[in-house]
Amino acid sequence: MDPLIDAEPRADYWVEEAELRGRQPLRWKHNGNSRLTHCTWRGQDYVFKAYTPGFRATADPNALGRQIVWRHHLPDGQREYLDKVTAWPRYRVRDNGLLLGVLLPYAGREFFEQTDADNDYSPRRFDRLIRYRAEGHPRPGIPVHMKRRALGHAVEVLLWLHERRVVVNDVRETNILSTRDGTAVYYVDCDTMMGPWGRMSSAAAPPTIAEVAPQASQPTTGTDLTRFAWLAVWLLLDEFALIEVPRARLSGVIPTRDATLLARAAEGRPVPTDEWRRLAVDWTSPWIGQASVPRQTAHPTVTPLAATKPMPQHEPPAGSSSGWVPLAYRQRWIAPPPVVVVPASPPPVPPPARPSSLQWLLIAGTAVLVLCGLAGFSLLLQGVQP
Repeated sequence: MDPLIDAEPRADYWVEEAELRGRQPLRWKHNGNSRLTHCTWRGQDYVFKAYTPGFRATADPNALGRQIVWRHHLPDGQREYLDKVTAWPRYRVRDNGLLLGVLLPYAGREFFEQTDADNDYSPRRFDRLIRYRAEGHPRPGIPVHMKRRALGHAVEVLLWLHERRVVVNDVRETNILSTRDGTAVYYVDCDTMMGPWGRMSSAAAPPTIAEVAPQASQPTTGTDLTRFAWLAVWLLLDEFALIEVPRARLSGVIPTRDATLLARAAEGRPVPTDEWRRLAVDWTSPWIGQASVPRQTAHPTVTPLAATKPMPQHEPPAGSSSGWVPLAYRQRWIAPPPVVVVPASPPPVPPPARPSSLQWLLIAGTAVLVLCGLAGFSLLLQGVQP
């Protein structure tokens, strides 16, 4: 056994609650068994995840400490990658010797989006990538190829953690953040992961997962992939209420080979790791409109995106009872109506000018001369007749 993992963590991985400064509640949703607060400690910004009393009663602070130590003893390159793709715990917080919660790093700005209600910023979780309605307003989500890209990066990180004997445990749409175009992802709620350090809390699958994947109550790398397969199906089809995989419908948005892989994994049947790696490479390749171009990088890279002001959108008709937004509004931006160029009317033609008096005299004179000439010519012809 590795003494660095099994030994009690050093005292500097504990932080006293009284040392936290500038605490302000974070109004983010889907926080589970915790309350999130912004704070600073020794000049650094953190998210303080305060556990509920019921959760603290069963939490193992020693396992949490060993998880923090595990990160510190990764090779530099691996630790940098872990920090890029996960909100890994940094310090335990206590008061009078009792565990209260954990300090977590903030995700990058590219993983946040501005909310409509109060102009505040909230994490862009996977559940916000689909088409749906919220408070009467349509959420167009992102195109399918961007969803595939985000899912490809998510399974890439998942496989990387599995290679290091880490079971994510709670793979769900609210525990993975994405950039606006799916070029990078960020796992949160990492303190519930299991690994060489043991487990900090008991595993429990939410009712939606327990219904489609009963085996998820005993987390393994296999159940991680089963839960990911269901997440991919729900995200690609914009419907989190599905309890069966509609293969024909799924094959309409992704290749049949990929749809078969997801359906097999969703049923709890094993899928070779090489097939998952192939899926990750295919789905994270750059999109050129018709097909993906194989990429060379092995790990996700974070590409900050400049903030842009959303374009105004037309109000679509009301969706179904499930909140699904019609197909015409699936794109993030709705194209403006086409511009119709109408040719200018031709200039009016002025009426012909009326002749003047002089012109009339000239015309009359000319007519008299012509008539006289004709009369003279007629007399001449009569005179030469025998």
